[in-house]
Amino acid sequence: MVTGERIQGNPPLLDNAELASYSTGLYNEEGYSYCKKRTGRRAGGPSRTIAIAMCDKDALEPAARWWGLPVRPRGGRVIVCPDGPAYRIEASGLRAELIVHEMAKFGLSRRKLEQWHGVLAKCETERTRSMIPRAALIHLSHGTRLFEEVDRKGEAGKRPWWNDTILARYSTGLFNGGGCSWYSARRACPIITVAMCDKDALEPVGKWWGVRVTPRHGKAKVCAAGPAYQIRTQGLRARTVVGEMMQIGLSKRKIEQWRKALSQRERAGRTVPR
Repeated sequence: MVTGERIQGNPPLLDNAELASYSTGLYNEEGYSYCKKRTGRRAGGPSRTIAIAMCDKDALEPAARWWGLPVRPRGGRVIVCPDGPAYRIEASGLRAELIVHEMAKFGLSRRKLEQWHGVLAKCETERTRSMIPRAALIHLSHGTRLFEEVDRKGEAGKRPWWNDTILARYSTGLFNGGGCSWYSARRACPIITVAMCDKDALEPVGKWWGVRVTPRHGKAKVCAAGPAYQIRTQGLRARTVVGEMMQIGLSKRKIEQWRKALSQRERAGRTVPR
């Protein structure tokens, strides 16, 4: 592959499968791509760009290490955090293409792939063509490769879902991006859930949790192209899932939210194992 483009600074850690899976989960929930306008004689025109922006800096750190980039404060007013600044990581050009190409192997959602292909088409010019040849462009079917590999493992009975570190990393990344936990007084137990518009992005998490992906009712999540979906679990299973994610890299914000749910149960007069 002959290109006139180089990666400045630290290269992405593309050979780290665990960080790649975590990054894919987080990107499916909080990431986006766009055609970044670059002007000037040396800029080379518009550049395909991917980014993740959120309030949890520590949740971004593993993805930033894999991208080979620092976590930076985000300017503007798009994301407002009640307890401090928002943060972001952003990659452009060849680095962005390599990262997306790798994330497609770990379950990048169909929606994110479609958005990326639209960005490639918009940014493509005579001087800034896609750095990946047309014959090797990511196909939408590649986004299901993770699910197919996991299904084969399950059918063969070689190891249970619970011991799959790739699914665990992916699930932790996605939960850091869009998961939540609370105490249900009606059920008298803590609950964790993730809700989003991309059903295929939720499937690996549902497999790891051992629960089904179901349509989400109500108006909390509104999707332009169809229904929102969710996974949720409670009680002992929720405590086990959160305990595993804490060992992998659950963000401080999510841990505080979970502990608050546990403390609400304790105040209700029940004993919760720590």
